[in-house]
Amino acid sequence: MSKKETAVILLCDSASGSYIPQRFAREISVACLSGIDGTVLTYLDESGPEAEFYWDEWQYVLDNAKLTLGGDEYTLYHDGDLWALCVDRMSAEERQSFGFGEVTP
Repeated sequence: MSKKETAVILLCDSASGSYIPQRFAREISVACLSGIDGTVLTYLDESGPEAEFYWDEWQYVLDNAKLTLGGDEYTLYHDGDLWALCVDRMSAEERQSFGFGEVTP
């Protein structure tokens, strides 16, 4: 039996700054990625943050990409750091930390 990933995974910390999209494109396994056209990853990888459509393409990835890890679906969340979030499995505290709702007593 394989080990389940946590519901919240740090993919890249803010130290990479404007290179986070490029790092993501270089480091993500396309086998676990769906919802986007793979040419976007090529563009992000080859162009870098100075390219005209870099940030538009990155927003497309954030809005549409789904990661499948251990049978669970994750979305991307970029606010300084880049996270993969399995919202369905997040605890109430995790959901609140990422702004998805309040913790219920």
